Amino acid sequence: MAEPLEASKNTLAQPNIKQKILNLSQSLGFSDCRIASATKLQEYNKHYSEFIAQNRHGDMTYLEKHAPLKTNPQLIQAGAKSIIMLSINYFQARRDLEKQWQPQIHLPAHKEGQVARYAFGRDYHKVFKSKLKQLAKLINQNFPDSQT
Repeated sequence: MAEPLEASKNTLAQPNIKQKILNLSQSLGFSDCRIASATKLQEYNKHYSEFIAQNRHGDMTYLEKHAPLKTNPQLIQAGAKSIIMLSINYFQARRDLEKQWQPQIHLPAHKEGQVARYAFGRDYHKVFKSKLKQLAKLINQNFPDSQT
């Protein structure tokens, strides 16, 4: 019996491949992993263009500069069939001088500031990038015909 058309168009839609990637991402500490078809996002492009036109991106000029990449996966990886979306909870308990460390949450007084949770620990951009590279390597090892 032939595979459904959807599964054959999107290689990662196959349950065993998808589950393997979900397991690999979890083993690296990603909080969540979702897989979607790498289609051009016309409706999102409309909303994103309006967002930029209204200058809602403020000083984050890279959001405007990279706009085409955000709505057309083929500009990032030609021939892409699937997109793997990952997240990491950047506020996790850590070991600090042999003690379990967890900051107390409180409302600061008007002369006191509160450090944002993402600022605790290593720069989450570096952590995320390192884990992405590890996952790409594992995917390529497990699925030699893949491109990441």
